[in-house]
Amino acid sequence: MINNFDQLPNICKFKPGTYYTFIAFTRKKDTGLKNSLIKQWLIDSHEELNSKKQSMIDLCNNTNARLYMTTDRKSIKKTVLNIQQEVNEMIKQYLFSDNYKPSLANLNRLVTSASQKKESTDGDKYWLVDIDANNYTGRLNKDKISLLVSDTFKGLLGGLVVAELNTVNGKHLIVAKEMPLSKQFVCMLDFKLANTYQRLSPYAVSALKDRFVTFRSCYEIKENALTLIYYGGN
Repeated sequence: MINNFDQLPNICKFKPGTYYTFIAFTRKKDTGLKNSLIKQWLIDSHEELNSKKQSMIDLCNNTNARLYMTTDRKSIKKTVLNIQQEVNEMIKQYLFSDNYKPSLANLNRLVTSASQKKESTDGDKYWLVDIDANNYTGRLNKDKISLLVSDTFKGLLGGLVVAELNTVNGKHLIVAKEMPLSKQFVCMLDFKLANTYQRLSPYAVSALKDRFVTFRSCYEIKENALTLIYYGGN
């Protein structure tokens, strides 16, 4: 079971006129059925989050869904403007295209789509470092690989890492937007990962460039991303 609710106070910085998006989502890999959005919540305070927490957990347990949250805080005003833009586009299609047939599914997705766009972000932005040990093909234990990559990022970034969340196949690091993404930073990260790996694994290949490949497949840096908050499955 994955439960990261205790990390939310480090991530969620509520203020008037803003909110965070939470979605319950089923994935084909968990259910054998197609990916499906079960429910969305727009949460604007810690009090509301606490009041909705148990119902979120119960819904996920009953449907085998995962609960995700957008890491970036959203602006109500910007979200409304994004909805307006999408509605205006539909109206134009109606006026100028005789063959335009909007689906109810598209109408239903208006709020969901607008609330997750990076253009709706209020100002508090985070990078998400997605560490997925499933992509690792070496001989070390995958838990060790997740820990190694996570500890290396935290060692380089220090206080810029605001939260560390467990996922099904690794970890999510939530990092302040001040994290440098320069070539120098990436090179430093690669060298630290590769050198640590060489010390840990007696099977590690000696060529430094080959050790880089080992780790570049294990992490991805994303913006305006969804992070896993709860999953009751195995």
